[in-house]
Amino acid sequence: MKQPEKSKKKFVHYQKAPSAKRRFKTAALGSLVGGLTRHVFMSRGLASSTISERWGDIIGDELSKNTAPERIVYPMRAKGNGCLHLRIAHSAMALQIQHLEPMIIERINSYFGYAAVARLKIIHAPLNPRLGPRFRSRTAPKPLNADQEQQLAETLSHIDDPELLKIFEKLGRAVIGQKKPK
Repeated sequence: MKQPEKSKKKFVHYQKAPSAKRRFKTAALGSLVGGLTRHVFMSRGLASSTISERWGDIIGDELSKNTAPERIVYPMRAKGNGCLHLRIAHSAMALQIQHLEPMIIERINSYFGYAAVARLKIIHAPLNPRLGPRFRSRTAPKPLNADQEQQLAETLSHIDDPELLKIFEKLGRAVIGQKKPK
């Protein structure tokens, strides 16, 4: 009796996509950091570094000076309704955080666009600068001279919305204040 032939598996060689070719060009450091730090943040329970990097933007400068996100713990097989472990610098701040917990959770969830955090767990411990937000101590931009003020006002004169105008003025002052004179 003749045995059926075993089908030989054919290996298909896939070609690399054109975007995957090495181009020997320099890349911005910011585009590479996410891939390098992903493992560290995942081990700490943070899906990405955005919550650590943008902590001051999410909850405000005043609260971010005394707090730092440590990790987010999610229920089993879930990617939402997690518990944010929040490191607090001193006990007086813990009472304020308890009162502001609903507002903090709302800001975090609105930043991510889904219910990422359902509750906070407060940890009384000194803030470790390595674990806290990297952009916590921003220096204030230099004050603008009269010519720069006039240039900024002319550039933003077509914006009618007062809130948007305020945001762009702040951005313009920061950008112009950091430029070195030629």
